[in-house]
Amino acid sequence: MFYKNEHSEKMNKRMSVDEEALVEQATHAVGSLTGLTFNASPWPSHAGRRAQHAPDCALSLFQEQRPIEFAVECKRHITGASQLGLIKQQMATWGVEARPLLVTQHMPPRLIDHCREIDLDFIDVGGNCLIRISPVWIMIRGNKPPADAVSVSRPYQGSATYAALRLIYVLLCVPELLSASYREMASASGVSVGSVAMILADLEERGMLSPRDSHKRRRLQDVTRLESEWATNYPNKLRPRLGIRRFSASSHDWWRHAEIGPNAYWGGEVAAFRLSGYLRPETQTIYVDEALASDTVSRLVRQHRLRADPKGPIEILDAFWTTTVQPSSTETVSPLLVYADLLGIKDSRAQEAASMIRKAFLHA
Repeated sequence: MFYKNEHSEKMNKRMSVDEEALVEQATHAVGSLTGLTFNASPWPSHAGRRAQHAPDCALSLFQEQRPIEFAVECKRHITGASQLGLIKQQMATWGVEARPLLVTQHMPPRLIDHCREIDLDFIDVGGNCLIRISPVWIMIRGNKPPADAVSVSRPYQGSATYAALRLIYVLLCVPELLSASYREMASASGVSVGSVAMILADLEERGMLSPRDSHKRRRLQDVTRLESEWATNYPNKLRPRLGIRRFSASSHDWWRHAEIGPNAYWGGEVAAFRLSGYLRPETQTIYVDEALASDTVSRLVRQHRLRADPKGPIEILDAFWTTTVQPSSTETVSPLLVYADLLGIKDSRAQEAASMIRKAFLHA
């Protein structure tokens, strides 16, 4: 995790979400190939005061029990040798003891040789690097950026996208994940690391996510608005892509004593009934772990004698979260998802139940 000291000399600006993601991806990629472990920290506000611009952050690693410190400059796109020369000149104005290190998206092979000529260490998100740690030199070249690398040129369409709805749901359910790495957030939500960075940047710009504090923590802001926005968009933007399967059962009340676990959770009207005791369910919604969906659906069909019916009241959907969000011990999905399911049912019963769930469990 990375946090830029608010008193830094670099235009008094902290690192952007995009820069944080860039450094995290590059250090992870190089570390995976070399075994090196980088530790990122804010650039001290008292260091490099003579420079017009200060480093974006500090990186340190240990070599034979001794720490090696790097002063980092983030440049997403490198266009040519002349740009590298300008970066080298800017680094020279820092007046710091730490070894300068360039972090970038991709260093073309033809420019790696130029980095050697001008004595410029670098790392990129593909794992390419030039690091001189006397008496060892490490040079890796020829790797391309991963498909999920952050790219500012990639268009972002806001918090109503498929990826945004997945990530925002996870963060609303488990706010502690905001202190995790981008890679951990991506794993918990099933979206790319690049998408995580863009979504967080959008939330921050709209005032729904705070900047990092002095302990590198973020927090959601205006949660009521964010929950409402998510629940409104879920039925039309995310739900249709969850592999909905429909069934019917011989008994309308089959759900009352049904045990659907493991790897399956009640949503919609049944979950609302279990949470509030209100609303006699006319439809039954079940979410199943995506990785085990085929086996779980087959088990439910056999166990409860369900039959395929395109107009049936029973729907089984793929879950879009991990056990980090949904503990296996619970029988229902989160109240937020129950609320969103009910909003998608266009009748007065469901709408009244949705209002009750919101008042009882959400940020009203």
